[in-house]
Amino acid sequence: MTERVTVQDARRTRALHGALALLLIAQLAALLWLIWRRTPHGPLWDEWELANFLELAAPGRLRPGVFWEFQNEHRIFLPRLILYELIAATGWQRQLIMAFNLGLALGTFALIFAAARRTIGGHAAALLGVPLALLLFSFAQFENWLFAFQTNFILAGCGIGLALWGLLPRPTRGAADRALAVAIAGASIASLSTLAGLLTWVAFLPAVWWRGPWRLALWCAVALAIGVPYFGGFPGHAGGGASLGAIARYGLAYLGAPLGYPSVPLATAYGLLGLVLLALVATHIWRRGWLDARACAWLGLALLALGAWSSPRRGAQRSAWIRRSPRATRVFRRSSG
Repeated sequence: MTERVTVQDARRTRALHGALALLLIAQLAALLWLIWRRTPHGPLWDEWELANFLELAAPGRLRPGVFWEFQNEHRIFLPRLILYELIAATGWQRQLIMAFNLGLALGTFALIFAAARRTIGGHAAALLGVPLALLLFSFAQFENWLFAFQTNFILAGCGIGLALWGLLPRPTRGAADRALAVAIAGASIASLSTLAGLLTWVAFLPAVWWRGPWRLALWCAVALAIGVPYFGGFPGHAGGGASLGAIARYGLAYLGAPLGYPSVPLATAYGLLGLVLLALVATHIWRRGWLDARACAWLGLALLALGAWSSPRRGAQRSAWIRRSPRATRVFRRSSG
């Protein structure tokens, strides 16, 4: 009887994995169709900032420090390196760059799904994978999929997925040390992609604490090695700050946008519902005595979502002059030709 139940469970798990694979294929196919058939070939918005950056790539003019410079409040060191190489390799083919970004997002899904399998098993992870795929590849995130400059945010998500996967418990000390190295690499990738990525070090700190004092010290040392120079010369914010009420409303809409967009009230309601569910889950974990390294890793992922919208934000500063600049046009034509 037990053997029969096991066989049935295995069949159900395979069926769930098959349904999840079909869902992912449908989502990716639809997004790729939009990328290749419904996006322009010329740069848009922040992509024009790359025109000046590429002009500095002329022999002898591109300094390593250029990659480290601020983009608004972000140091997008790794995305600049990646975009520079992609533009050089593709002749500024936006569609190829957007397809690359979609591949990064698929890697993020794979990392979170692998972490779920390690935590709750294959059957439950397959059930979790359906809402995860619907949220992660939501069409409400059209700017992430249809604007090539979004590499920095998508790469940061991939780094966070690496950190989550690396901070789950391992059976041996050697495996735990290697996984910690992966987690540190992931947190570093997130930090060097966007400002909110720095929160990875804070959000996952409780999960690292379970690993022991020397691993905690290593985690903090790398965080400081990246964070201290990051804030050197941090750009100021012009104008007055937003009220706490406005920040709260923005944050709730931000959290609920994958489900509620384009309705701001609906997105706000979903964001509030998410906070309530998170509080209930955290309370249940605490009361049942399940607060361990695994729970701390997953709660860290939730804290990152909360912290991302509360981090300092500036409105994107559009450089209208660069869109009209003959020099910018020449750089684009040279890169794409």
